[in-house]
Amino acid sequence: MNNVPARTLLLVGGGITLVLIMVILLVVLLPKGNDEPPATVMASETPVVSSTPTPTPAPTPTPEPTPHPCATPIERGMDLPIVAEIQQRLIDLGYMDYPVVDGVEQVTTVYGSATREAVKTFQSKNDIISTGNCGEITYDALMSDNAKAFYLSRGDEGDRVTQLQARLITLGYLSATATGHYGEETVLAVQKFQQANGLNADGKAGQQTLALVYSDAALPANAATSSPSSSPAGSSTPAGSSTPAGSTSGVTATTTTPAP
Repeated sequence: MNNVPARTLLLVGGGITLVLIMVILLVVLLPKGNDEPPATVMASETPVVSSTPTPTPAPTPTPEPTPHPCATPIERGMDLPIVAEIQQRLIDLGYMDYPVVDGVEQVTTVYGSATREAVKTFQSKNDIISTGNCGEITYDALMSDNAKAFYLSRGDEGDRVTQLQARLITLGYLSATATGHYGEETVLAVQKFQQANGLNADGKAGQQTLALVYSDAALPANAATSSPSSSPAGSSTPAGSSTPAGSTSGVTATTTTPAP
């Protein structure tokens, strides 16, 4: 090596240095086999994320039905807006008169004794247990087209029967005293009134009969056209018989008059 010129050694050393530099650059610049893929590769996987199915929306909840207005039975003393509707229907069907408030006839919201009694009567006439309270069954029947209007018939009692009997007495169809009991004589008196005034003679005082009997158009018994009945010559009233209610024959009954 001592005989090698210095210039030659310098060139050889420079060449070796250049080779080392190139090797280092190659090592640094060339990609390694275990390196992770570049970010652009991950970006290509984004369609996988977009393919996620859209969540199914929750179903719309079904609205709850409106509760029945008489789900809780209405009793005496309650103050509710629905009472005014009940009263108006009872008035339309003839079961009660308009309440008078401060001198004015008008429906109210108070379920008082008069409303309770009217409901009780309605229940009796419409085959419902008569409690006087207005529950679902009573309310539905009251508001239906099949609701029976008020009428008086055999077995009824009360002030309305007394009023009817008094009117029939005034018109000459009933001769007995007004007792407030709708008995056999009252049935017969009503039938006579209905026949004389062109109504169906069923003996029941329904809305049509009641409206006419209290009107000025009601025909009295002495104005009704009827065929007078006479006993055969020499005959007499059989023992134990009584004069029919409303009769004007003047024959006195020999037995006690039954309750009207």
